[in-house]
Amino acid sequence: MTTHCARTRTTHTSILVLLLGLTLFGAAGNHAYYQLPPESFEIVDGVLVVTSDETTRSFVPGLGWVPEALPDLPRFEPSGVSVSAATLDALGLEQHRLDAVRFSGDVELRIVLDLSGALDVRALTGLDGEGILAEGASLKLQLPPLLLPDSQPELPAGYELRLHTDRNATHLTLQGPPLHYDIFTLVEPNRVVLDLVPLHEAKTFETKELAPGVVYRRFGTATEIGNSTVHVLAFEPGSGAFRVVGTSGVARPLSELADGAFAAINAGYFDTDTFAAIGFLEVDDGLLSLPSRNRASVGFGTTGAVIDRVAAEVTVRVDGVAVFTSSLSVANSIAASTAAGSAIGTPRVGVLTVASGVAQENKIGPRTVPENGFALSYPADSRALALVNPGDRVALEVRYHPTSFNNVHYAVEAGPLLVSSGRPAFQPEREAFQMGQRILDAYTQQAAIGLGEDGAVYFVVAEAMNAAGLVPLLISLGIRDAMRLDSGSSTMLLADGQLLNRAQERRVVSAIVFLPDVR
Repeated sequence: MTTHCARTRTTHTSILVLLLGLTLFGAAGNHAYYQLPPESFEIVDGVLVVTSDETTRSFVPGLGWVPEALPDLPRFEPSGVSVSAATLDALGLEQHRLDAVRFSGDVELRIVLDLSGALDVRALTGLDGEGILAEGASLKLQLPPLLLPDSQPELPAGYELRLHTDRNATHLTLQGPPLHYDIFTLVEPNRVVLDLVPLHEAKTFETKELAPGVVYRRFGTATEIGNSTVHVLAFEPGSGAFRVVGTSGVARPLSELADGAFAAINAGYFDTDTFAAIGFLEVDDGLLSLPSRNRASVGFGTTGAVIDRVAAEVTVRVDGVAVFTSSLSVANSIAASTAAGSAIGTPRVGVLTVASGVAQENKIGPRTVPENGFALSYPADSRALALVNPGDRVALEVRYHPTSFNNVHYAVEAGPLLVSSGRPAFQPEREAFQMGQRILDAYTQQAAIGLGEDGAVYFVVAEAMNAAGLVPLLISLGIRDAMRLDSGSSTMLLADGQLLNRAQERRVVSAIVFLPDVR
């Protein structure tokens, strides 16, 4: 079978943005250590003698570098002698270096080789190209001779990268699953980038009932790059109850969030530095975070579940008079929480705290949400809110659109919306998702939740798919409404104490859990 890849190469400007946050091996700059080229040194009576075109320097154990001190001490190893980048420069050894190897991704992997600035990367344009790496084959690249960092990268399971240098070249060998590769170079800073997309084979079909009204299916489906394994948990109407669990600012393993539940799936987006929930989060009728950008949310109430894009209008009344109204359909200009004890706000915004309907404090954040009340953070230029005084009677009103979300007890935001009324609804731009970004385009693990015409609920995980690929998959399952949940390395599906789609858990902020009907 011929595999077609219909991806478009990202622009170089976008690539530079995407390189941020990659896992690093061989720290760049003066912190990296490199093996000295064998022809550049010798050891005579225990003394290291290094010769370059400019000078000869020696390292005498117990005495140090002579005739003058150099930035760092050498490292003597069975395979040779290593020195820091700063010492290399001081020795006058100007051979080109590999500054670092970085990688990012879960299923779709990006490997970046950072090359020293003196190297003319334009001479490497012959490396550019794409193709398919077959089962058991190796991808081999030949670069100019480079000094290599003393730490080599350990890639995710299934991949192996080896680098070695001889007098004529640096040889890169990559082994992994069958994959599509795309190789290109960047100039200033100098980089070689490898984009790798595994060509997954579908796993064995499986269907079994895990509990009354709970059916698990595992099967393979075609994608533009091959096949993806798909996991589906289908919950019949009336088989149990669904809850959103989690606390903004606190990240926990899915199994901990799901304690006491039969099944769970990770849910909303969160800030990976602060673990603050991004967007709508309501737990046990308590508002932890407001909707943000008209993004898709799922809510659970007495009338069942609902999935749609959600906007909110927030009104603050002081002594019964509306002093502030804000629509949160485009951007989250304010934030509110009723979760007692949680922190809200930053030193750049004002925070109004209210307990039992009476203003307690109105100061620069962050502040703690009081018992029996709420806290509201607002822009510093909002004069109406800044003038609220302690002792004023304050009420917070939040109205959601569509109105069905005014009746939910649990809700969480993620997105984009995928399916609405049984038809494709994938329009990321309506939810302030930028097209061309890896969050949507990358072939990675994808998580989604769907609702059937009969009220059935579906937890869906695809192991190697992009966001758009979820749409036809969900429609084929007979799903009426569906939205994407946080995906990539956050994707986790748990049932009966077993993680179904991966071996290890990651900490997340929120989850959707299923509690069987025990009547």
